Amino acid sequence: SNNDLMYIPAKASDIQFQALTVGTKTYSIVDQQTAFDNLINTNDYLKANRGSYAARNGALLKMFTTVDFSYAQNYSVKVKNTKHTLQLHADIYNLGNLLNKKWGVGQQVVNNVPLKFVKRDATTNQPVYQMQIDNQTGVLPINVTKPRFTLEDVWQMQFGIRYSFN
Repeated sequence: SNNDLMYIPAKASDIQFQALTVGTKTYSIVDQQTAFDNLINTNDYLKANRGSYAARNGALLKMFTTVDFSYAQNYSVKVKNTKHTLQLHADIYNLGNLLNKKWGVGQQVVNNVPLKFVKRDATTNQPVYQMQIDNQTGVLPINVTKPRFTLEDVWQMQFGIRYSFN
């Protein structure tokens, strides 16, 4: 099932693939073996554990940090025994991403089930697989993760004004 732990082959040719057709594009067995080998080589955990089963939650997303910045300035004036204050403030969320577009950006898994079980080979009784297509690109995945693109991952700035009188 899709909840089983994945065997990470020592080399992609250790497992059997079946040709995969998506629309008009056909991915041969060799295409899928090459893509699967490349996929494993892009991830440190998978590369280090070739020839064994993946541990549950063994390959984790890398931690990332965001830093926010806020600045406020008060301007006060006393008029007829009443203090009037004007506060100007600026907030920058995810300051690191403002400085460098690669900073403060989270990662997401391209496909948490890279292989799809198709059948068992009639002669060897070995499982036969097909690679899963990256739904966004429509091609075989080349990385385990990719950058997220949400509001949390891009810098944002807001300005504010507050007027108070006491």
